[in-house]
Amino acid sequence: MRKLGLALLAAALAAGSAGAAAPGDAHAAAYSRGEDYVNAWDGSRMIYIPGGVFMMGSAAGSDDEKPIHKVTLSPYHIGRTETTWAQYARFCRATRHALPERPDWCNRDDYAVFGVSWDDAGAYCRWAGLRLPTEAEWEFAARGTDGRTYPWGNEPPGEGGAWRANCGSGAGRGDGFEFASLVGRFPTGASPWRCLDMAGNVAEWCSDWYDPLYYQMSPARDPSGPTRGTMRVLRGGSWSSLPSQLRATRRDFARSFPTFNYFNVGFRVAK
Repeated sequence: MRKLGLALLAAALAAGSAGAAAPGDAHAAAYSRGEDYVNAWDGSRMIYIPGGVFMMGSAAGSDDEKPIHKVTLSPYHIGRTETTWAQYARFCRATRHALPERPDWCNRDDYAVFGVSWDDAGAYCRWAGLRLPTEAEWEFAARGTDGRTYPWGNEPPGEGGAWRANCGSGAGRGDGFEFASLVGRFPTGASPWRCLDMAGNVAEWCSDWYDPLYYQMSPARDPSGPTRGTMRVLRGGSWSSLPSQLRATRRDFARSFPTFNYFNVGFRVAK
């Protein structure tokens, strides 16, 4: 009887696994077809970016955004939104990773997670079978190929009273939020590739080390940043940023010590 029970259990497991694609298989299939997909581990909606050529940087920005240089990227996927508290809490429960302290006002699980270090974000990505985007991938996903200033175009975030991003700290702001916002609440701020919240809300870790002179030596194809450093790249600005600090080419940075985290910093995933 025991052997029969084990045989039945093995057959049931085999039948179940035969009907469900492994997370890696789902990504490979979507990648080959040039399609979006949902990551099985954490539920992230992954937007397919077909790769291509774009001009990275800005002549009107800070010195570390210069020179403007041509970059060619291979196809990749990137999260449609920033990673949420619900997703990060699932990771923490599964791995016993420490959950950041959560303020009282952040009372919904679909807020973008914040208060995570670069190492925290990397640990989450490894658990989910994903990674952080490179700085070049992030900028391309944010602005496409037409050289726009912001993900949605060239007009400021609140032009005409229609807010396209969560930014500028303080109560009574026109965007309707004092601090962070729920992910995806500004659909008119979408990037050319349909990515949301790439300006404001929470600043986003990229995989790259930060070097203010990197653009002077960056490779032309799939740049991945310097090989070493003390700071990691942040992109997109946050809810505490001024509208002028949300430009898609703007480069920010922060220390990458494992114990360092920041109240307005989160991340989005890539593959």
